[in-house]
Amino acid sequence: MCSLSVCNFQKKYCGCQTYMEDENNPEKCFYCNHYNAFHTGFSPPPQNSSTPLLGPCQKDGASCGCQAFVANPNTELKCKYCDHFTAFHKQIIINTTSNGITPLPSSLTNADNVSSSMSSPQIQDPCNVNSINTSGDPKFKDQIMDNNNKSRSVIRKRKRNQSRFRNQHSPNTAASRGRPANVSLSLNHLLLFQQSWENSSAPRENTESWIEMRDNGLIIENVSFEENTPEAINAIITRSFPSVNEYNWILLNGSTSKLILARNQEISLKNFRNNMSKSNKRLYLALKETLNDSNETEADDQIEDCEIKSESSD
Repeated sequence: MCSLSVCNFQKKYCGCQTYMEDENNPEKCFYCNHYNAFHTGFSPPPQNSSTPLLGPCQKDGASCGCQAFVANPNTELKCKYCDHFTAFHKQIIINTTSNGITPLPSSLTNADNVSSSMSSPQIQDPCNVNSINTSGDPKFKDQIMDNNNKSRSVIRKRKRNQSRFRNQHSPNTAASRGRPANVSLSLNHLLLFQQSWENSSAPRENTESWIEMRDNGLIIENVSFEENTPEAINAIITRSFPSVNEYNWILLNGSTSKLILARNQEISLKNFRNNMSKSNKRLYLALKETLNDSNETEADDQIEDCEIKSESSD
């Protein structure tokens, strides 16, 4: 086997740049512990005639990285190295004679014999009208051009149909044009303030105030909102914080140096995005009771406006 180089495991995610046999694990690399079949330059050992000659694995967009198929001793339909079926490996077709020369198809050989016995017309390249010797026969030239145009039309129509089929059966078709819909939101942290937060900065991670809030169950990690409705959003928030119900929490704006009351109290994922800390994907909430009188009145007015807009849209 010639020297092997870069490891192609999972689209070269491995990072190993060369191969050295592990004495304790035959056929595996000493550096990355991946099979030699994943390294560039690998060629499979001779196999019996019943096993087809198969090349690189194409599973999951050719992300596997296996360079050739070798049958598993326990099941010939699976690869010994990547454990994927033969159907995922490219088929290698070698059409050679005993002297190593690839023969021309019989149709081409016969065409050569016929053309040698005819002086006109001689077709050298059916796709290139300029290379056709029509011996001054314009009808023959027009016929060739018409056939070429029909072939191109069929190919274009086939490509359009294939593209239309992919779009109709793709799960991401709805979001493939324009800006994707705001149907979900993932947060690294969701914080709830039960005490005064006004004129204060958001706590930094792993500080004393952060740890205190976390230990009191006021910081929730890895929160996902999958539905963009007030009912679904409220359900996640009330489930995350026992002290919260759907009427007693407010939204804060965490995109500034100090926490402030969000100008819009609409319960929607779009509004959450507008007020979250985008650098670390954190959203800040507070209990209504933490507001002073002026801010509480402002928050109530905003919530009332949002309810009126919601009712009018219904």
